[in-house]
Amino acid sequence: MSDDDALPVVERPTRMLVWEQQIGYLVAAVAAAAAILEWTSQHNALIGGAALADAAVLALAIHNRNRIVAALVGLPTLLLGKPPYVFVVVAYLLFLMLRTSNAQSRARRGLARTTVAQRRAAGEAHAEAKKAKRAQRKGQAPSASTKTPAPNRRYTPPKPKPLRRPPPPPAEGKAAR
Repeated sequence: MSDDDALPVVERPTRMLVWEQQIGYLVAAVAAAAAILEWTSQHNALIGGAALADAAVLALAIHNRNRIVAALVGLPTLLLGKPPYVFVVVAYLLFLMLRTSNAQSRARRGLARTTVAQRRAAGEAHAEAKKAKRAQRKGQAPSASTKTPAPNRRYTPPKPKPLRRPPPPPAEGKAAR
């Protein structure tokens, strides 16, 4: 595979390509047509109006060119639409999520993988830097030997428990038996 055959690089994985946006406008038009059909044929103004408003919001989300926002805005269409038209919207939403997932994995592929030892070393370095910053704020020199926190000044130790009386000696009558 040469460089000319490579897929176009998207600056952000969630950003739609132009042809995805055009397909989205077509899907929004299908959802709007289904809403108008619902409104006129069933005489259900509430569901038809809500579906038409949702189709308009879907078109605005597609105009924004963000795949995830468009997929989330398209979810109410699944509840408001009728079965033949809903399948078109479902297919488009699944297509958007799949394209987003593939673009994100493609973007992560260029990043270097870190081993457990590297992550542990980075975490320890971060902790040491945090400790040095905290000590600098207090005006002390950072010390690696101090592992326990300083005692709280507001600590009130528990009151000492009263001593228990020793049990009385056994009675002589019971000892004889």
